[in-house]
Amino acid sequence: MNENNRKQQRVQLRQSVTAINALTKDMIGEVVNITTDGLMLLCNKPVKSNSLYQLRLNLSRPVDDNELIDIGVDCLWCREAENMQSCWAGFQIIDIPEKSLAILQDLISSYSQAPSPA
Repeated sequence: MNENNRKQQRVQLRQSVTAINALTKDMIGEVVNITTDGLMLLCNKPVKSNSLYQLRLNLSRPVDDNELIDIGVDCLWCREAENMQSCWAGFQIIDIPEKSLAILQDLISSYSQAPSPA
């Protein structure tokens, strides 16, 4: 899926958000950009495309007194980063509890960075 096919434009956040595999407790990566439909991570090791993951997003600053967002995602793609020591991965959110969706919406509205000028 490319940028033109997205329903929403992804935003970068002004706070660090790490993604943890909720089942194994392993860190998957850092959120690069996000919408309520999907996210891109910078991962320390490759993740498997066309695979489902249960992620826990750890917020560096609480949003409405919440520090975690639980989401179910489908990894759509994974590509090696330029430094070859990490990779980029794109995920579609396929399951998100109502409370987590509200926190994610608040996170995006409160901590999104203004787009950089072209």
